[in-house]
Amino acid sequence: MLYRVLDFVNPLLDQQINWIWFAASQVAFGVVAGLVVVRQNKVWTSENLPLAMRAGIEAPGLMHERDGEDHKQ
Repeated sequence: MLYRVLDFVNPLLDQQINWIWFAASQVAFGVVAGLVVVRQNKVWTSENLPLAMRAGIEAPGLMHERDGEDHKQ
């Protein structure tokens, strides 16, 4: 879309862009970005928790009871 529109918006800039290198750089960026995302560790999120737990409401049955000890995972 940029290739077609840029000639009307800014013809001088359109003449200065090497579109083959532009397309190649976009493909290379997409491959590298995809590899970086795939290699990242999964991050635990709270999106699957009940609303009351996400809101911080302490209700019976939602949270584990603590007996004064800090349990480290």
